[in-house]
Amino acid sequence: MLYPKPHRLHRRKVRKPLRRLTPLRRSQKPLKRLTPLRRSTKPLRRQSLLRARSKPLKRSSSDRAAFDKEALASIWGEYPQCLISPKEDANDYHHTLGRGYIHGFNRSRAERKIFASVFNACPISRRNHNGFAFLNDHRVQKSIIEAIYDRVMKAVTLGHYELQPYDFAFLRWSRENGF
Repeated sequence: MLYPKPHRLHRRKVRKPLRRLTPLRRSQKPLKRLTPLRRSTKPLRRQSLLRARSKPLKRSSSDRAAFDKEALASIWGEYPQCLISPKEDANDYHHTLGRGYIHGFNRSRAERKIFASVFNACPISRRNHNGFAFLNDHRVQKSIIEAIYDRVMKAVTLGHYELQPYDFAFLRWSRENGF
């Protein structure tokens, strides 16, 4: 036999059908496709096997409720102590009355700037910041605001900080809302 038979020239290799890599849950039904899944004819490259990394989200620094770090350093010092547990160093500044979302100040409102006031900034350790729900209690917020007020007024009398118009607006707003 010098030449192969013609029907064997065009015969394709039989492959197993493609299956899902992750099993479906019992409540899910498989997708009904118009055409079955097919293998790609392009050769696989190493980069196609790796998951494409998405770019990190840009954090907008234009958040009106963001604190001024220089102003906070002039009031609390470079390495402040946690206001809740003074034996710990403060890693974060907690927005005591929030950034304004729950009070109806969404990102687009210019009045949201009042929540960037130093009277709203409480130096707090990361452990206390992440884990304690009592920070949202009205009585706790009121006592924190009083402690912050004393510290800011001390810095003002010593000449370390000068009050801004949005600080006065925040004090007026907090007084109107019972803080």
